[in-house]
This record gives sequence, structure tokens and C-alpha cells, in this order.
Amino acid sequence: MIRAMRSLVAASLAILTLLPLLTAQEEIPPFRTRAIAMARDALRTKNSMRVLKDLIAAAPKRLAGSAGARAAADFALAEMQRMGLKDAHLEEVTVEAWDMGRECKVALVTPEGEKLLAALPLGGSEPTPNGGIESGVLMVKTMAQLRALGANAKGKLVFFARAFDESQISTGQAYSDAVQQRGQGAIETAKVGGLGALVRSAGSEVDDHPHTGAMNYEQGLTRLPACALSAVAAEALEAALVKWPDLKVRWSQDCAHKGPAPAWNVVGDIKGSSKPAEIVLLAGHIDAWPSGDGAHDDGAGCAHALEAARLILGSGAAPARTVRIVLFANEENGLAGGRGYAEKHADEVAQHVAAFESDSGGFSPRGVSVGGGKETVAAMADLDLHLGALDLGAVRTGGGGADISPLARLGVPVMSLHVAGERYFDLHHTAKDVLANVHPRELALGAAVTAITGLWLADAEVPLPRTRSAERQ
Repeated sequence: MIRAMRSLVAASLAILTLLPLLTAQEEIPPFRTRAIAMARDALRTKNSMRVLKDLIAAAPKRLAGSAGARAAADFALAEMQRMGLKDAHLEEVTVEAWDMGRECKVALVTPEGEKLLAALPLGGSEPTPNGGIESGVLMVKTMAQLRALGANAKGKLVFFARAFDESQISTGQAYSDAVQQRGQGAIETAKVGGLGALVRSAGSEVDDHPHTGAMNYEQGLTRLPACALSAVAAEALEAALVKWPDLKVRWSQDCAHKGPAPAWNVVGDIKGSSKPAEIVLLAGHIDAWPSGDGAHDDGAGCAHALEAARLILGSGAAPARTVRIVLFANEENGLAGGRGYAEKHADEVAQHVAAFESDSGGFSPRGVSVGGGKETVAAMADLDLHLGALDLGAVRTGGGGADISPLARLGVPVMSLHVAGERYFDLHHTAKDVLANVHPRELALGAAVTAITGLWLADAEVPLPRTRSAERQ
């Protein structure tokens, strides 16, 4: 009898303990229940990692205008068709093709002999002249310093030695500050009569992996060669210049411009059930620098977008608006994909209610960053609650993406996946941007946030406010 009473008491206590949980479960909003299901599906299947692995296997080198870029587009199209996206197709754009070449050899020539430095051509650079360059070096840390020393640069290589500022809380801000010398170095060198630009890598890790990326030329100025030195190489050059101010550098690189070439945006839809003409765009970019495999930049974004479509379809949802997946052709060296999409779909731009891009890597998500300021954040307060309840971050200001920037200028509200970016610029644009440096769970959660955001936008009763740029037109 006593044992039976104890069992009854234990059972009653168990029921009382469960009651709050059962009540809480009943109070979960229907959208959050679907969001939880999509996140669990993403984590259980790790399908986003499978997509990324298959993309890299199909096209590890896929700079726009290359054969690898076409292989990547074909893979993505087949993936869209396999999962049942509607009207999946390729949209051709024209890009300026560029080949990184097979050689970038930079050597210190000192009284103690020669020392090779790890280097890569900067994206879009001219090759060195036949026979290479052998010259003295002028080191500067800022563009203002170069302008002040301009006469000393004539007939020399200019070494831009500014390092990534590790004291910055935002790695994105530190990168933006450091990358100026990459983008403008060849231009400023030409203005003072220099022979070429040696640029310290804009990445965050002090290692021997050069960090490439796009650079610019200015009409009317000599198009000088430019390359990125690894952080270790840059520090070695800086130390050598202190010891031997008159040392020389011998440099040759065989990168080459290939002229206009075709590339392809890859597009597919989940058709809206009640507002099919209105479009929510989820995007990544399919091109990548050939220094690595583009696993984080931006294979992860492509995997996020494709997996988001699978999660929405698999959830049984019938989104009110059309959810469109776009993998852009040419973010790294030209933005022809983003501009081409905006031009081709000009008659639909007013019907794009939002554009979301993932292009910050496959790291743990911290929510969604939105353009449009506090007004847009306020309009997404409900999504903010859902993401917070799932420990998937928050909605914050400051988002967008290069490929969707032409849409932003036309008034489309834009946003991006916000991730933990502490390690992104250790890998970005280097030989370390490979599959082994992507964590399957982190990638899956990023895909879940992409899907949750896409479905929320597709079903929102009131569209987000258009951006001010549209109001000025």
C-alpha cells in the first residue's frame, strides 16, 4: 500500500512538473513551431554540408568567366531542379575574365642573399613586364604618407605595409580599413611614378598564406602590377628594409586578362500560393577566388540559399509570396551578376519585397542584419522574437550584400545573414578557405536562419518599407 501511494505521488509530481511545459508548448506560435522543425531538419540531415561538399567537388576553382564557373552553375541548376524549384534556369551575363596564372614570385635581394616571399597576384592585376621587375622599395603605411613621399617613389616599387587592426571589435571594420590599400594601391603608385604595388594582405591572421582580392585601376593612369604579400612575408620585408634600406625586390607574375566572357546567375523559385507576383530573394554568390576552394566565400552562402529552399519545401509550408533563390555569377571581380539580375528583372523590381544575401561565411549565426535603419528593424520585430527564442540571434541594423546592392538602390529592402565573424578573415580569399574549415553544425544553423527569414518575409502580412533611394526616384 505504501509503495502504491509513493508511486501515485511520484506520478502526480511528474504530471505537475510537465504541466508548465505542456502549457508552454500550447502557447508556441505556429510560425515558431515550423521554424523549430526547419532548424531540426537542417541539423539532423546536415544537407547544407552535403551541398557545399558537392559544389566544391564539381567546381573547386570557379572565378567568373572560367570553365569552373560554368561547372558550378551547372551543378547549382541541377540541384534546384532535383529539389523541384520552379522555372529553374541560367541567366547569362558578360564578365571580364581574368586568370591568376601559375607564378607569382617575389624575392628579397639582400647582402645575405635572396629570400622568397609568399605572394599572390591581386585580382584584376596586370602581369609584370617580360623579365619581371627588380627595384628598390618605398614602404608606406597610409596613402597620405605616399603622397607626401611621392618623389621618393619614382622608379621604385611601393610597399603598402598597413596591418589588419586587431584592436577593432568588428573584424568587418578592420578589414574595410586594411583593404583600402589593396583597392587603391596600384592607382596611387601610378600617380607618383612607381613601378608596382606590393600590398600586405588584408586578412586577420599573421601567417604565410597571402590574401588576394580585387584591386582597381583609374582611367588615364598606367596600369601597374599589384600583388598581395602574406602577413609573414610583409613583416619580413618591413624588417629587411629597416636593416637594408637600399635592398631590392625581384618580382614576376604571369596573371592575365582574358577579355569578355560569359557567366551565369542561377535562378529558381518556390512559387507563392496567394501572392506569387511578389518576390522574396535569397542569395549567395557562386564565384570564388582560385587561391582556395571558396568554401566560406561564398560556397557557404550558396549552400545556405539552396538548403533554405529545401527546408521551406520540406516543412509543408505554402509561402504566400514567391521565394526566389539566386546564386550570383560575379561578386568577387565585377558585380556583373548583381547588375545583370537587376536589369533583366527591371519590370519585377517593384514586386521584390526583400532581398537577403549570405556572404559572410558558414560560421555560427547571430541573426539578420538589415538595411533601411531602425524603421526596418522595427517592422521585423516579430522575426526578432522568433530568432531570439531559438537562440539564433537577433534582427539588427547594418546589413545588405554586394550582389543585391543594385536592388537596394532601386528601393528593395535588403538584409544579410549575420554570423560570428571572428575567424572569417583568417580564411577569406586564402588557400585556407577549404571545406575542412567549415563546421557542419554552424553551416546548418546558418541555413536554418536563412529559411526562417525567407519564410517569415514571404508570409508577412505587411511588406517591409521601401528604402529611401526609391522615394527619391
